[in-house]
Formats: sequence, C-alpha cells, structure tokens
Amino acid sequence: MAALFCGTATCASAATPSGDSGGRVLHQLTPTARALPGYGTVALPWSKQPTMNRAFITTYEPKQESCSGMPRSRGWSQVVLQSSFIWRNTTSALFTHVGSRMAGLGWHRVHLNAAAATHEAMWSTTLTTGNKAVAQLSTAPYKNWWEFVVTAPPVGKAVLGC
Repeated sequence: MAALFCGTATCASAATPSGDSGGRVLHQLTPTARALPGYGTVALPWSKQPTMNRAFITTYEPKQESCSGMPRSRGWSQVVLQSSFIWRNTTSALFTHVGSRMAGLGWHRVHLNAAAATHEAMWSTTLTTGNKAVAQLSTAPYKNWWEFVVTAPPVGKAVLGC
C-alpha cells in the first residue's frame, strides 16, 4: 500500500504502485476537506490515524484485499478521505456551510428521502477517470460529532464481495 498523507496544502504520495497510481483519484477527493468547518485550523487537523476523541482528517489509498478470502474476489479497496469533527450549531447550518463549499468544488447534492435528510447529506461528482465519487456527511454516535466520508472506486479491478 502506498502511503499518502495530506497536509494543509498538498498531498505527497510514495512511488509504490496502487489502485490509484500517482494518487490521481485521491488528489481529486482531497479538496473536499476544505468544505468542512474548522478546515485549516488546529480544530480540524490532518492525521495519519483516525481517533475517537478528537477531530481529524485522514486519507486512505486503495490496498489489495479479498473480502471473501477467495482469489477471484481479490482487488483494490476504495479511495477514501475521512473526517470527524464537532459542530455545535444546527444541522441545517452545517448542511448549508458544507453544501455551498462542495458546490464551489463542482460537487452536486444528492437528494435523500425526508427521513434521511434530517441527519445526513450527500454529494457526488464525476472524476477524470469517469468514475463517480460520493461524499456523505452524517451524525456520529456522539453528541455534536459529525462524520464526513468521501469515497471513489480504485483505478483497476475493485475488490469483490464486500
């Protein structure tokens, strides 16, 4: 697995081949972090490992895996940007804050049913690879905590059976 760590300005990828050779897909997902409240401050730092007790943003390059343990299901996992952060204002204000920034990055809001839309928002975009990426913002199990997860298919054969 190629190591990738994004700082506040750019991403740097190791030269190891992966399901996202050169980090092209991840480079398209990474700007979505700028849509989050607290981005670029100590309130929402980049981290190599997610944590349960403080806000973070991290990325995951695809890795080879097999969900069923069978060789025919072996493939690349998804390309992921993940964040967890605190928001003490209203859900509507958060969705407006993130939504306007996502729109500025070329992402389009996905309409959810009324029940889901009270605690979750989603956006999508088409990447230069032609694949669709999806961003999901949802409440976390802890009061005032939110999760933001952006995923895209890997370049090459995706893992099957997951």
